[in-house]
Parts: sequence; structure tokens; C-alpha cells
Amino acid sequence: MPLATKVEESLEDFVNDSRAIVDGAKRRGIELRILGALSCYLHLKELYPDAAAFYQGLGRLADGSTFTDLDLIGYKKERRKIMEVLEKDLGLKPDLRFMALYGNERLLYHKDGKFSIDVFLDRLDYSHVVDFKGRLELDYPTISVTDLVLEKLQIHQINRKDLIDLVVTFLFHDVQNGFERGVVDSAYISSVLSSDWGFWYDATNNLGKASQMCQLLQAEGKLTEEQRIRAETRIAELLRRIEGQPKTNDWIKRSRVGTSKPWYRDVEEIVR
Repeated sequence: MPLATKVEESLEDFVNDSRAIVDGAKRRGIELRILGALSCYLHLKELYPDAAAFYQGLGRLADGSTFTDLDLIGYKKERRKIMEVLEKDLGLKPDLRFMALYGNERLLYHKDGKFSIDVFLDRLDYSHVVDFKGRLELDYPTISVTDLVLEKLQIHQINRKDLIDLVVTFLFHDVQNGFERGVVDSAYISSVLSSDWGFWYDATNNLGKASQMCQLLQAEGKLTEEQRIRAETRIAELLRRIEGQPKTNDWIKRSRVGTSKPWYRDVEEIVR
């Protein structure tokens, strides 16, 4: 079955189908959470009455669509249980060729030709590693907004849609030092980046690009001045916290090498 390049159903149906997958796992006692753009949208939907119109109005994708696929994260120790619930309980079709190559670390399914489902296990391993061990229980049905920010900040060649996801997250979620549901935990993000210079380098650059995207979206008439200032202020607060966090010896040693050697992984993606 060919891989769907975008979601071929309505936004409401996609949300409902995605929730049904995560809810099905929950009924079996399996920790499975929504990643990526849909996670961003669902967090927004809790806080903004017309989330769909606002999110789509930002123009994430050039063709006017909103989502490309469904990204999920689960624990590797539950891999076999995840496969059972997706295949036997929910009737999803596995991509057998992909699973033969990568199935120990990552799973790929199709939902009736409407969209693909990418299931990561324990961590994202793209430009930089984002570890989810022990963090899926922090929120439901999505990952926490803190982990969502890290997911986006790890991208070396970040693009418009990912920057828009960051802007939306900072626009509707405050930044504070410590965990609280619906809040960006600057202490956790700063701690993660304090031991990995390469991740820190791309993350801080991406926060700067997110601030620039705020200005661009205002110029395009998609954000008000008040919205731009709110998002930019929160981005600046996170940057301040990151810069103030003491760095590890490994970070300091790698910082001396700088960009003279590769600091990120080259990745080949099916769909992000």
C-alpha cells in the first residue's frame, strides 16, 4: 500500500480516528500518545474555541491542508502489545516492508488509505535525540507541551510548518520553571540542552527563527501585534532560562569544536 502524503479525511474525522487509536491502547493499559502537529492542535483546541479556523488560517502547508500523517509515541517495552492493539483490536494495516527494516525501533501502519500512522518507541532519533522514557504519563492523549517544544527544537533544517507549531505553542502556553500540565517547563528543556551542545545549538537557533516567524505572521495579517508580543516574550523567557543553565563538561568540551564538525544527524524521513 502506498504511503499517504497527507491526511485524506476531514479534520474532525482525523481527530476522532486518532483519538480512537490512543483510547484503544489505553483500554488495554498501553501508554500511547500523539506527537507532532496534531498534538499541537489538540493542546490549542483545549484553550481556543475556534482552533481549527485559527490553525488552518496560519497556512502550515502550501496546499492548504493541515496534517500529513499521525505520529505516535509508545514505550519499547510495550512494542508487542502496541502491535496487537493496532492490528487485532483496531484493524490497522502494517507496512510490512518498513517493519522488516525498522520494526524493532519504529512501526508504520495505514488507516484505510486515509492516513499513515508512524509509531516511535521510547524516543525520537532525528537531527537530535528526544527521549520520552517516563514522560508519556505526563499528559493524555498527547505528549506534554514541554516535550512538543523539544520535538520541534531538535529539527536541524526546520521549516515553516514546524515553526508555526512552535509559535502556536508559545502563543497559548506559558513558560515556567517546573512541570505543570499545559505549561512549557523551562527547567526540563534547559537541563536536556545543558548536556548536548549540538542540540543546544540547533534549539537556540530554532527559537530565534520562531521569533522571526512571529513577525512574519503578523506581517501576513495572521497574528495580531498583541499575539506576536505574547509569543515572542515567552520564547525570550525560554532562551533566557536556557542560557542561564549551567552546562556540563561534555557540553563545554563539544562547544570548543563548534560547527567545524557535524553536530546533528542527517536523517531521511518518510513524512514529518
